[in-house]
Amino acid sequence: MKPPYTNTALNCGDEQYASLALYLHTRRTTTSSFFSPTQANVIDPETSLLEKFSAIYSEEDDAQVNSILAQIIESEDSDLLLTAAHYFYQLDLAEPYQHFWGECLIKAAQLGNINAMLRLAEYNLSLDNDESINEAELVLNHAASKNSAAANYYLANLHLDSLYRTRRGTFAGIASHFKKAAELNHKTAAYELAGMYCIGDIIGQQHAYQQTCHWLEFSAKLGYMPAKALLN
Repeated sequence: MKPPYTNTALNCGDEQYASLALYLHTRRTTTSSFFSPTQANVIDPETSLLEKFSAIYSEEDDAQVNSILAQIIESEDSDLLLTAAHYFYQLDLAEPYQHFWGECLIKAAQLGNINAMLRLAEYNLSLDNDESINEAELVLNHAASKNSAAANYYLANLHLDSLYRTRRGTFAGIASHFKKAAELNHKTAAYELAGMYCIGDIIGQQHAYQQTCHWLEFSAKLGYMPAKALLN
């Protein structure tokens, strides 16, 4: 990268910096892109309880169905509960079992399963109301405290969205979550952090140009193709 950093990245005469700044601006005008659902694994009910459930559900034997569901929800195996949550969600169960997937997901999250926390947060964010967003933030903070890169990345975006909609929050706070995620090898977070230095969001920081280069190169090293493209 040839020219030194300037606060007005779009006017700095450097095509790479202009592209990075334009990306950040475009992304912020499309808030729905902030929270793309985590790609869930295709559920194959290999566990004995789910196999039993799959075998008897179509037989409409309520007693057996209730017995198996009780065994699942009473389990302390968070991976089983998360698998069950995905499985039952895909089955789209009829009443009175329609919301059982949610009970499994909540319990898995309560047991400390990071992936369950992320999926619970995603679900709450999809409801798009103040109460559910607050719930999502609580869950994400818990996951972030357990060194989840994805949770820190989500929190950064959640706070960025809040800053643009309500003017509450600071870019420094947002950057701290991006940085934490990047330090945990989240390649997109590293790219976003580079963009914040580039566009001048992080005010009063020394060596902003060097930080932009560092995080852009780090993102590329982790395999993020937009970062690689800017550095080529």
